[in-house]
Amino acid sequence: AKYNKQRDVPIMNRFIGDIYAAKGEYDRAMQICQYAKRSMDTWPKNSNNRHKGELALVMANIQIQQGNYRAAITTLEECERIFTRIYNRKVHFSNIDVYLKLGAAYQGLKDAPKALQTLKEAQRLYQIYVNERQENPRPQIASHIELALAEAYMLDKDISQARSFIRKSRKILRQRYPNGHPDIVKGYLLEAKLATEQQNFDLALRLCQSAEDKLPIHMGTSLISLELVHTKAKIQLAIAKNNPTSSNYQLAATAFDQTIAQLRKFQASLNHSGSVAKWQGKMIQIFEQAMMVDYQLSLLSGKSNSQRRFKIMEQYKAALVRMALIESQAKKIAGIPQSILNRESNLQREISISQQMLYHTRQGSRFADSLERVILTYQSQFLNLSDTIRQQASQYYRLKYAEEPSDLAQFQQFLGK
Repeated sequence: AKYNKQRDVPIMNRFIGDIYAAKGEYDRAMQICQYAKRSMDTWPKNSNNRHKGELALVMANIQIQQGNYRAAITTLEECERIFTRIYNRKVHFSNIDVYLKLGAAYQGLKDAPKALQTLKEAQRLYQIYVNERQENPRPQIASHIELALAEAYMLDKDISQARSFIRKSRKILRQRYPNGHPDIVKGYLLEAKLATEQQNFDLALRLCQSAEDKLPIHMGTSLISLELVHTKAKIQLAIAKNNPTSSNYQLAATAFDQTIAQLRKFQASLNHSGSVAKWQGKMIQIFEQAMMVDYQLSLLSGKSNSQRRFKIMEQYKAALVRMALIESQAKKIAGIPQSILNRESNLQREISISQQMLYHTRQGSRFADSLERVILTYQSQFLNLSDTIRQQASQYYRLKYAEEPSDLAQFQQFLGK
């Protein structure tokens, strides 16, 4: 079709907004989507409504990720009206996606009945879609629905149903992704949480090991990897609370040390301060739990552990400051060449996009194998670039990538320059 600026630019901006959202840069993604929406609002009435609906889906996803659940519900209800008009009540994946995201929004509001209602509708529509086509073209969608239902039942305190849907999701994915998939890992972690609540700690730890075995190798610094390490730490904390001995709290303290180390790796893997800010709540929770464990350990052992507690607090303060420094301030502090910053940003973007593509690609296919090789190549190039950054801009490297504990005084000194 002939290029049409009024039509094509907003459509392109919708895709760009989706990419920024996948990277975790939600403010920037929403800004681009709102710009696209203003342009689409000038289109003739009832023209290109599909693109308006798809843009609204992207915006609703951003609102959910930002925790703006009520605004997301309003956006998704408008999506549902648009897609119903377009497809004349026939089932399309866009309809299914609307109800999946509605379920996520209601879960964010802790409204279990509404979450279950919308997710069951997504499940019903998906089954109609499969029956009409006599195929199961996107099993990961079915898996997402089953896992979302499991989480909704957990919110509703229906443990039996939650476990049942977790296992249904795992069965679906094992057929297509025998070597592992992030949703398989997530399912094991949800089941470990259920086992922990029932004080079946041995089972919970075994489920975490199963999750670790199924974690794709390229996701070692991802959020799901952080969730895995944090879940193991929370299980050790539950064991210590159930049987409060010095040895049990020492195991919990060690587990939280590992979680803090993994948190720093996760922070370093993000290339935008907005991405880190999204996980501020989890970061605070990890440090508060680590401090509580250390306090209980000092009571039981009779030792003050003041040096260790000071180290945790310094890491906590430094992590908070890092959130404001990761991009803009770190660049100003370090005086790092723009060419290196561009190379760093480009590699991180390519890794992020390739991982998103791999997530939705059938494992074992030639395309998946090719993507895995591409990701490993990018990661190798990124490691080489990190060495260059460490040699040429040591302050920037320490702020963004260093694994050793950071002292708040260092940040104050840097900011004073």
